[in-house]
Amino acid sequence: MSWNGTCYCGYCGERGHNRRSCATRKADDDRTLEVAPDSREAKRILSQRRYDRENNKKSARYRSCTYCREPGHNRRGCPLKKGDKARLQERFTEYRKVFAEELQRSGIGPGALIRFPLDHGRNFHSSRHKFFTIVGLVTKVYWEEVSNKLQDVDLTHYRALEYGERGLAEIRVVSTDAIEGEDRWTIPTRHGEQVVVRSLLFAQTLPDAFATTVLADQRRDDNNLNDDKLMGRVEILSPAPSVTAPEGFFDAGPTEYVLRSYNIEPRRDGDKGRLGLMHPLMEALYPENKEEMEKD
Repeated sequence: MSWNGTCYCGYCGERGHNRRSCATRKADDDRTLEVAPDSREAKRILSQRRYDRENNKKSARYRSCTYCREPGHNRRGCPLKKGDKARLQERFTEYRKVFAEELQRSGIGPGALIRFPLDHGRNFHSSRHKFFTIVGLVTKVYWEEVSNKLQDVDLTHYRALEYGERGLAEIRVVSTDAIEGEDRWTIPTRHGEQVVVRSLLFAQTLPDAFATTVLADQRRDDNNLNDDKLMGRVEILSPAPSVTAPEGFFDAGPTEYVLRSYNIEPRRDGDKGRLGLMHPLMEALYPENKEEMEKD
């Protein structure tokens, strides 16, 4: 293993695995067993494989899963993780159908003309946020990043979405009330520029596709973030003539952001354990648990 933690195989010399898990070595051993089953090398291979099987059984008794924390298996074979992943796939597909229906109903797609507030950050002198109103033509919908997190978490919470999930559509600016040079601490958006529209701005426009907490509570916190315009909305001035989900949209698996959020495919340096059942994402995944708790 090198100084930076990268593993190199002692058999084939390739990077990313060791001798024990080397596919090339296994293929060569299989070939030896097939060509010369009675040779001394074949006997050595069979003996080594028997030893490995017994050793794996012994180590499994003391192994603890990093997902469910139970002993006797590892993360890869965790039945609870497999069950959660299957539930997540169902929830993910179910939500994408709802999202597509909402976009088709509202007419938000390439060719739609929309208006929305754009936050250019706090004014240097007054410490208040500065907003411009943008009118733009939708050129792209980020279908590939659409996930059930839009409905299952409160998007007003800090870091509810990762950076790659925060945009829902891209527009080309048609008009704006920003005046160039008005504030030297901000750069106004100009006519013809491409702008990404935040997912949160669609909450009021697509009510069935977003968390009810976003719709019910229009305030954020007391740290100068409770300006009404921060919770502004996208207004549809002219809907697109037709909105169609891309091929494979309903058959795709959960995105990398979703898998990370559920700790199914966690960050290398992050928590690897299963989310608690009281977590909003888990409550949406297992609504029957919430119903049982409310009865009790």
